Amino acid sequence: MRNSSAFTFRYKPVKKPAWLRVEDSEIRPGTLSLWKPALMSAPEGAHDVEVELEITNFHVAPGKNLIVRIPLKITLTK
Repeated sequence: MRNSSAFTFRYKPVKKPAWLRVEDSEIRPGTLSLWKPALMSAPEGAHDVEVELEITNFHVAPGKNLIVRIPLKITLTK
């Protein structure tokens, strides 16, 4: 993920596969994040998954934060 804006994005995961660990974090302006999620008990093979992140410091309506969906292709071999 690349942040080309002037704002820090603070996020927390709201939807993801149970075997994928994604922690609350942030990405600062002008930086590239080489986000490497941790795979916990992940099944072997190819997976098309979607991670949903809530951007906790961007509001789209009163009391409602921005939600972004990130599609991922993950292939695991043992």
